[in-house]
Amino acid sequence: TNRPPEKQKRRLPPLSGFPLEICVLSPDDTEEDHSGETVAGSSGGTIRFWIDMVPAAKESMYEVVDMKALRNRTEFEIRLTFLRVEDISVFQDFGERNDVRVKGTLVCDNLDGTTQEFAVKSDVHKFAHETALFYYRVVLRVELPVRKASLNLHLTDEDVLTGDDEIYDPENLNLDYVMRLAYWAALSGEEPIPPYRYEV
Repeated sequence: TNRPPEKQKRRLPPLSGFPLEICVLSPDDTEEDHSGETVAGSSGGTIRFWIDMVPAAKESMYEVVDMKALRNRTEFEIRLTFLRVEDISVFQDFGERNDVRVKGTLVCDNLDGTTQEFAVKSDVHKFAHETALFYYRVVLRVELPVRKASLNLHLTDEDVLTGDDEIYDPENLNLDYVMRLAYWAALSGEEPIPPYRYEV
């Protein structure tokens, strides 16, 4: 590139065995829609691929990716532990308090286009002010590998009579990288990855 070094974007290499590119497949010729008009650029689907480049002198060291192994789905146990919420400054009840519960939805997009979806929630800290304590664990069973995984979290004030009120806007936590690490560690016969601690 001719761009100066300070304007060049730094790019990290992709994880081994995962696609580098996603391209739309389009026919060379045009088609006609139901009205008889010409439609250009119609999509024939998508293709995901990667390119391996190795020196010719080290060709014998190249390990072919086992595509069948990538299609094998393995069940993993995901343990979500809700510990505490601090610095609450929005209160839905009288007396500056909330009955605080953490709710969430784990959404996993599979490689075949299907979706795994799991609803999670903590217990309720009654009459919480600035801090709510939980130490509550949810155990989920998810099949890996997945194309994309995210955990959408809501902090709510529980109310039996008027319904639940959101205290803050939802937060989204991407878990793609963590699930890929766990899957590749199991596939390579390595030890499970350590607990992943994250503050939202």
